[in-house]
Amino acid sequence: MTGRHADILILLSRHPEGLSADHLAMLLDDKDLDVVTVRAEMSRLRKVVGAETIASRPYRLLVPITTDFAEVHEALDTGDVTAALDRYAGPLLPQSIAPGVARLRAELTMTLRAAVLTTGDPVVLRRWLDSPDGRDDREGWRALHDGTLPGSVQQAQARGRLAGLDLDFG
Repeated sequence: MTGRHADILILLSRHPEGLSADHLAMLLDDKDLDVVTVRAEMSRLRKVVGAETIASRPYRLLVPITTDFAEVHEALDTGDVTAALDRYAGPLLPQSIAPGVARLRAELTMTLRAAVLTTGDPVVLRRWLDSPDGRDDREGWRALHDGTLPGSVQQAQARGRLAGLDLDFG
């Protein structure tokens, strides 16, 4: 499976109603991606996943697919931020430059971040802050600092990290 195939599958999974070739082309490339190219990619993808998996007119998944992306959203939908963090493997398709995938990637990361910050739970906050996405999250480090016991090691670590971020980013 190619990176483009992964892009298509994640986009189709988020659009159960289906996508026209034109709409899919827009979500895959911010330049003028020809619908003939999209159709050719869909034909190649069907050979990889099976023709019974994807319908056309509009393009849509005929069988559900399991993704960590969907599992994170499901955990967030139920308010289980810890489970969402457990399922979060990092940014969605980080190598993808498809505009539709980039939007989904940003939405997922920012939704998870907001949920973590809302908990105010130092353990959950620390898990986020120890991740690549949370490492430089100034607001998260401030929340950890303010939400831990005065004089605690966690508060000292948060203070140190905030000082480092201030030096790096002003």
